[in-house]
Amino acid sequence: YVYRLFGTKRDLFLAATGRVCDRVQEAFRQAADVDPQNALEAMGRSYNLSRFRREDMLMLLQGFAAADDPEVREAVGARYAGLWRFVQDASGASEEEVWHFFATGMLLTVDAAIGLMPRLGKNAWPKEFTQRER
Repeated sequence: YVYRLFGTKRDLFLAATGRVCDRVQEAFRQAADVDPQNALEAMGRSYNLSRFRREDMLMLLQGFAAADDPEVREAVGARYAGLWRFVQDASGASEEEVWHFFATGMLLTVDAAIGLMPRLGKNAWPKEFTQRER
């Protein structure tokens, strides 16, 4: 049945990755709508383990790791670039602020995968991260 729906494992993988990207963008959109004056900060707060399952974040990492496949690289790269443009447009943030936003998001994604925060201790993290819902 799954092969009838998706055709190949790659297509299933791309659909699953796309669904997580859709959920992240929707969370960012909702956050920006609620607090348009502080859209970038609101979007950042929306990316946490109380809203996304650890498996969602692992799916994103798997998409990046599978990028040796040209079709996956193109699809995942296009989705990530689209998310980047969305954040930049919705927030009006500078290029530097958007770089920081996505670097922080990647760090939070890695934390979800390997439990980095507890290994480093709360003192190792800036205040804005220790106050986030996990």
